[in-house]
Amino acid sequence: MLTISQLIFDIIANIDLNDLRLVQARSKAEFSSIIKNITLNILPSYKEQILEFLIEAYIEAYAKETAEFIPRKAVKEVAASYFDDFYNELTKLIENTEITNEFYKAWIEQKNSSSLKKISLSSEFSSNLTKAASGIPIKTALDSMLHKDQWKKDKYTSEAYYEYLGKKNPKNYVEHYINQENVEEIHKLPFDEALQLIEKFGLDTCKLHLLLSSLACTPDNPYGTAIILKGTEVIKTLGWGTNNEKQHELLTRLANTAWAVNSLLVKSEWEEGKKKDKTMVYIETSRMWEMAVGVYGQKNIYGKVDEPNEVIIQVRPGLWTTGFLNRGGAASRTAFYHFCWLSKKIMEIPQYHNELAIQIAMRESIEANYRNNYRTVESYLTENMPGATAAINEAIKYRKKRHSLKQEWDKALVTLENIDIEIIYDENTYPPELRPKATCKLPYNYFEKFLKAQLKTIPPKPNAITIATQSNLNINIEASESNFIDRVKSLEKQPKTKTITGSDIYKARVEAGVKATHLATYFKRSRAWLSQIEKGKRLSLAKNQKLAKDILKAIEVLSKNTQR
Repeated sequence: MLTISQLIFDIIANIDLNDLRLVQARSKAEFSSIIKNITLNILPSYKEQILEFLIEAYIEAYAKETAEFIPRKAVKEVAASYFDDFYNELTKLIENTEITNEFYKAWIEQKNSSSLKKISLSSEFSSNLTKAASGIPIKTALDSMLHKDQWKKDKYTSEAYYEYLGKKNPKNYVEHYINQENVEEIHKLPFDEALQLIEKFGLDTCKLHLLLSSLACTPDNPYGTAIILKGTEVIKTLGWGTNNEKQHELLTRLANTAWAVNSLLVKSEWEEGKKKDKTMVYIETSRMWEMAVGVYGQKNIYGKVDEPNEVIIQVRPGLWTTGFLNRGGAASRTAFYHFCWLSKKIMEIPQYHNELAIQIAMRESIEANYRNNYRTVESYLTENMPGATAAINEAIKYRKKRHSLKQEWDKALVTLENIDIEIIYDENTYPPELRPKATCKLPYNYFEKFLKAQLKTIPPKPNAITIATQSNLNINIEASESNFIDRVKSLEKQPKTKTITGSDIYKARVEAGVKATHLATYFKRSRAWLSQIEKGKRLSLAKNQKLAKDILKAIEVLSKNTQR
């Protein structure tokens, strides 16, 4: 389980030194005070993560005391009731945090750094996991490159655009446009002209986009400091050079990829509140990345370099990073809103090896902060495989096509597991005989069930992050953590009048991975009997809470037997 120290690390780790570049502090004490104030300012944006931490802590504490099952919904209610107390306690812990000399020295070096800094990719990607920006514009830019077919033509201006609407408020949106190549000013291209650049989008541009997103999370200013990248290092990091391509061909490919990424614009509109009964919005358009691409080599008779010896890329995130968030997030206005952990192995997979796996891996890594739910095989395919709908329709008609599509999918899952992405299969919809490496023969008429089978993919993240090694912070909170667990346990003793419903039983059974048939057999009853209980159609559990508790206990017993 995540510890309190790791929770605080997650919060402070998102304070990049670039946010502190203009900070004026005459001593370490002043600097430490500023760090704590910034952390406390962004703390409200972590309410969901804090609540989830409380839920997990309560479940763990409860499990040590009793074997009795408790529904997650009830746990959430208890955690919510304790939220304000824990939030105040967390605030005190942050105020008592000691900032080490290493963190202070890093800030000094940041203030004294020049406006242009070289980055050695070999050192930045020495570990398997690299922190990468994954804010909404980063995510939508990736989507726009993966889904070239979803670009539209504006009916008024004829400009090509890709649109993302806010899920909670559709009035908030992000749009991407195509800028004319090698033109400094913003010049949105009409659809017909933009198509030539949109066609250059693909896994190459996506990989470079993610690479830049990871470099923007280094302790360098992401909007005020341009970084210099050597092309020969970039192509190695992207996993290129394994298809018998010559060095100059790879460098030319990189230059073309960089120019394509440089053509992407981002426009955002976010509500900023109301003034005199009128809705005020903030709208801006800028380059997704500010980039200059230099190609070095011998010129031909036309003044171009055919066989470059090196490509030098100077890049920084576009100016959207300084004003993307609304006023409610002003404390994080220069941040990238969310962060993910990018596996080095993803970057190294050649696209001709397994395109479907790479696309899923990239999307799931950057979507990690936005979703963690089961989805069907069909939804994964349609989201990540070009022409998936047509391929599925053909597979429904022809047996060989079904077999081929199933093999491609299985190969993708095996590849994902090889790059440390965890695959979790839904026990009810995705039986072992449909999974990769199954030794038994596929059942008759398996394909429809295969398409509706559900699973979720969890990208890798640091397992044992410690304050001392990862954030250069020393926090002595063992006593506070122990007190917290004791106080959580005491909540369990408070009387609760929560009535267990049929939907509670259904949710507990599904989360525990217990099949309805097995649970009904445990009580020597039919599956229809259990179905009516879960749907609340036959038996009133409000009048028979003993039966409800017995069913929850049976779910726990069956779940443990299944795990064994």
